[in-house]
Amino acid sequence: MPKAKKKDRDKAGNKDIVRELAVAYAMELETVQNYIANAVHLDGVRSEVIKKALAADVATEVLHAQQLAQRIKTIGGRVPAPRQRAEPDLPPAAQGHDGRRLGDPRRDPR
Repeated sequence: MPKAKKKDRDKAGNKDIVRELAVAYAMELETVQNYIANAVHLDGVRSEVIKKALAADVATEVLHAQQLAQRIKTIGGRVPAPRQRAEPDLPPAAQGHDGRRLGDPRRDPR
């Protein structure tokens, strides 16, 4: 097989691998977000023990994400950046009585 065709096939194969690695990378970061959110909202008798365990797991998951990012770069891909949101989804507590976000300059400063 000519080198040019093999190189094209390798690039196409790398695209598939990069796509799968990017999915795994996103899943690791989502897991970190879930662990943090769950740790914050824990209450109860064993909550402190569970919070400590989740904190340790967060470090492990971040390490996994970093390893995946390095693999993506190594095979010629780009690590996906988070999508930027114009307005973050805020819980009702972060909104004023008028429905606008707290800190929104359009709110009445009274």
